[in-house]
Amino acid sequence: MEDNQNLTQRAEVVDNQVEQTDATDYISAINEIKANSVPRDKYEQLEREKKELIQALKEGNQVSLVDDSEKKSVDELRSDLFKNGPDMTNLDYIKATLELRSAILENGGRDPFLPNGKQYIDNDADALKAEQVAQALEECIDYANGNSQLFTQELMRRTKDDGSMRARR
Repeated sequence: MEDNQNLTQRAEVVDNQVEQTDATDYISAINEIKANSVPRDKYEQLEREKKELIQALKEGNQVSLVDDSEKKSVDELRSDLFKNGPDMTNLDYIKATLELRSAILENGGRDPFLPNGKQYIDNDADALKAEQVAQALEECIDYANGNSQLFTQELMRRTKDDGSMRARR
């Protein structure tokens, strides 16, 4: 009789252990699914973007990949730049400057890289130089790959004073 009772108790212990193991496995499986899945709204957004890109390719149009709601206004960018500028690395400062320039140009504003003087009227050559400066800064950013020290080094290499701009006596 005691043997039957011991066997019953042992069977209950084994059943409890199996249930606990199943629950643990179930919880870990759910956590794994959560870690490897995407929320439905993000998935649907990606699907919409994919359809827009395919349609744009068919029609030969362009599609903006940047969400306009995520863009900062020119005033916000300017405020951030002037408020945080002294504490920024050279790389971050130039990135912020180029972002501000892009926002100004998108809104139809005057290129901040153009010369500015009370009696000076800029021309096409000035606009070309401003674009070349922006492009050179972009190339330095790309070269640095997130490393501010490399950015500064590349910028210094490209802007090395060779004496050609000095006034002649």
